[in-house]
Amino acid sequence: MEAAQPDLSRLRYAVCALGERAYGPYFCKAGSIYTQLLGRLGARPLQCRLELAWPVESWEELDDWAMALAVSLKPKVRPSGCL
Repeated sequence: MEAAQPDLSRLRYAVCALGERAYGPYFCKAGSIYTQLLGRLGARPLQCRLELAWPVESWEELDDWAMALAVSLKPKVRPSGCL
């Protein structure tokens, strides 16, 4: 994607990154790289990137993030008779 530079202005995305804190500055680095790359190519985030440390002690943060994402993906309700 970096080389091809496609126009992703119609793309909406969400990134959940899982990392190991022992890797210091590389913690969730792939998630950060993809978030920056998608932004440079014009894509727009549906919500902020979630970074989780392994081993995950509580999945509540992921549950909340996923629920918020699901709500943002719900199709808009149109009045009957409209196209």
